[in-house]
Amino acid sequence: MASDVYIEQIVKRKDKWYRFPMYFLYVLGVLGSIILIFFQSWAFLILVAAVLVTLFTWRYFSVEFEYIFVTGELSIDKICTKSMRKKGRKLEMSEVLSVDLKESDSAKRILQSPKVKAEDYSSGYGEAPVVMITFNDRGETKYLHFEPNDAILTAIRHSIPGKVHITP
Repeated sequence: MASDVYIEQIVKRKDKWYRFPMYFLYVLGVLGSIILIFFQSWAFLILVAAVLVTLFTWRYFSVEFEYIFVTGELSIDKICTKSMRKKGRKLEMSEVLSVDLKESDSAKRILQSPKVKAEDYSSGYGEAPVVMITFNDRGETKYLHFEPNDAILTAIRHSIPGKVHITP
């Protein structure tokens, strides 16, 4: 009887460079619309539009990724503003072709091709090693970047032992 494995990890994505200029533009747009209301009656529509744009785009500035490994399956979700969850990728270990470090020679060779599109679920900070998973998705080879902790990497290694090319 095999025991189930459940490991969870949350990684915060590095803020984009345009985060603070966008905050400034949001505040400027809303304040400018409020001031413009005193001069033009139609400026109320601009204020409503500025508030709506702010509400719908603000949540995408704070992003975290949640990695969940459950016995042979890796699930990655995107969490925006610690409240809104979006499904990222669900990956069966049977679909995995190889697991390498992103900085390895074989991964660098693969990523040099202009046709390669990799899904990036890493933090962007560069503190932890980024792992690249090569997998089959409906007959097409795809690549996924993420930053697993040692527990998730060990569970993947036990799940698909011959395909993990990372030394412990």
